[in-house]
Amino acid sequence: MIFLPIKPKYALQIHQLNKLVEFRKVGFKRNSDICIVYASSPVKKIIGYFVIEEVAMGTPNTIWRKYGRHGCISRAEFYEYFGSSEKAFAIKIKSYHALDQEVDPQERIRNFHIPQSFRYLSDSEQRHLMPELALA
Repeated sequence: MIFLPIKPKYALQIHQLNKLVEFRKVGFKRNSDICIVYASSPVKKIIGYFVIEEVAMGTPNTIWRKYGRHGCISRAEFYEYFGSSEKAFAIKIKSYHALDQEVDPQERIRNFHIPQSFRYLSDSEQRHLMPELALA
């Protein structure tokens, strides 16, 4: 599983099933099927998770042309985010699952480090943060 911090305004769009693609400057080195959606500051909670359909890579221009309308982000914000990056990644969301109760990861795992971009969760972290998924 991948722990994915997302700005609250974009996390909410995923939560409301409006945002079907999450954009990133860095791709995943390991295959994973599930991303845990952590709404970053000021929310600071896990609000749900999504199943990854695919991760596409290309130039920012290519990714914008193909996925921009599904990302709930303006063209200006998209290009501001990617700046001078030569690569862009589009994480296509296959299905989203909202949690009944939001989870504060730092309450479940002492000294849990919230990453800037993303991080892979160990089996132990998965069991503590998302026990319902760890059983699947």
